[in-house]
Amino acid sequence: MKSIIVIYYGSLSFVFIYKHTSINRTYKGITPVPAPYWEENSQWVWTISNLIFWPFGIMLLYLFFRLFQRATLLSAKIFIAISLVLAIMLLLFLNFVFNFEYGYLP
Repeated sequence: MKSIIVIYYGSLSFVFIYKHTSINRTYKGITPVPAPYWEENSQWVWTISNLIFWPFGIMLLYLFFRLFQRATLLSAKIFIAISLVLAIMLLLFLNFVFNFEYGYLP
């Protein structure tokens, strides 16, 4: 399973970098930057961010669910639930930063 995850994210990174560089190369040197560039770039980044963060979020939920099931103390279950909420907030923040940094649409 770990190998599949590494292959998935490795290939996804390669495809993202290749396509993002291709989009930038296509519109290089054109000022002002045309609207089709922003549309194409933003759509590409949105697609990749969904392919990165949704599977990661599902894996995260699965891991926290397993931890929650194995916990016997109430305090441990509360700590796991609070940790899950914080992890989801961090994941949403990272998704926002990724989309803002690579796919900013003015």
